[in-house]
Amino acid sequence: MRLKRVTVSNLVMQRASSCDQNRATAMTAIHNKFQASAVSYLAAVIGASATIFFTLFARIPPQPFVPFRPELLVTFTEMFFVLSFFVFAMTLLPFTIVVVLAERFHIDDAVYYIGCGAVTGAAAIAGFIQNWTTLLDIGPYFIAGGAIGGLVHWFVAGRHAGAGCKRKIGAAVLGSDASQPRYGPTANVRPPLLQEIIEFRVLSHECADEGALGDHLQALCAYNI
Repeated sequence: MRLKRVTVSNLVMQRASSCDQNRATAMTAIHNKFQASAVSYLAAVIGASATIFFTLFARIPPQPFVPFRPELLVTFTEMFFVLSFFVFAMTLLPFTIVVVLAERFHIDDAVYYIGCGAVTGAAAIAGFIQNWTTLLDIGPYFIAGGAIGGLVHWFVAGRHAGAGCKRKIGAAVLGSDASQPRYGPTANVRPPLLQEIIEFRVLSHECADEGALGDHLQALCAYNI
């Protein structure tokens, strides 16, 4: 009789361990997705800033040959840093919205990221410059930079948006392939804990200690069976 109660307890302990592992797997998948998005955002900022910087620099009329001087390199580096900081500050919130929507609706099309990047670049410079003449003059460079930034993000992380994270987290939560149906006659796997519940019911008819059964049932319910 005691051996049967231990068997039910083992089922509870195994399920508890499985739940902890599933939560750890889900958190790891979310953490990896966040890291990929952060790296892709920095790469997109650098790509957009480089596009804007060099296209604006190309507008400068040709000058007589000037020997290389270290202070020129320092000046250009400072200008690029200031431009990159501006791009970072003005596009962080739009980037977050774009990524959240892409993950939510599983959008991995490059056109989506390029279009959102172009719109973000136009909105960023439009909110900073109020003069229409200046805006129409340099606005296209920021639109091109935003499009390049969107393409860079798509190449680094955007092309994997949604599906990968959902598959890993879903598998961790469901305990099986998230692409398979959870219930119904077409499901390839049993619903969560179905086998354990069946074994529990079989043992419950053979166990005379109703108090012990109540304790085991409460323990099973505590793990959201």
